[in-house]
Amino acid sequence: MEKIGLIDKITHNLGTGWLIYKDLEQSLPMQKRTDNLNITLSLLKEVKATKDLNLALSVEEMMLRQELASYINSPEQYKSVFGAIAQLQEAKNSLEVIKNPQIYQQGTKTYSGKDKEAGLPLDSFRKFIKSHSTRFSNSMKSMLSVPEKNVLRQRQENLGMVREVYIGLQRQALGLPALEKSKGLER
Repeated sequence: MEKIGLIDKITHNLGTGWLIYKDLEQSLPMQKRTDNLNITLSLLKEVKATKDLNLALSVEEMMLRQELASYINSPEQYKSVFGAIAQLQEAKNSLEVIKNPQIYQQGTKTYSGKDKEAGLPLDSFRKFIKSHSTRFSNSMKSMLSVPEKNVLRQRQENLGMVREVYIGLQRQALGLPALEKSKGLER
């Protein structure tokens, strides 16, 4: 019988927690936070529209550093965000090297076939994009609010834009033709 009483207490506690959560969600501070997140979302959409790698990377670094300074509450989060910042710095190094096609072409000769995708090296820039995108996907599985997840999704979309632009730079540095966008199926 003691176990049934414990289950009842847990059930009651969960119900109470849900009611508190709903009250909190409807509070003025939470509404202000939601408004702020919606503004952030809008600004991140503007960043994506620029197709500017340097701007997008600078904004992402700023957001990561702000997470590190303000939101981290576990060693696992610290390790993840600190690692993302380190990878972003490595990605910036790749971005500098790709500006010199001769050096980039020489460097790509050191990549094995399994470290290439569609003939392009999976360098530190591409690895950052993949790793950071996975980090966002994992974060979206957590119990964040919808506006917080929207911001994460937009940051992930911005990484997609960064990836496309960078692949264009890779192709250009390697003397490969630009990829044509598919026109879809015609009937």
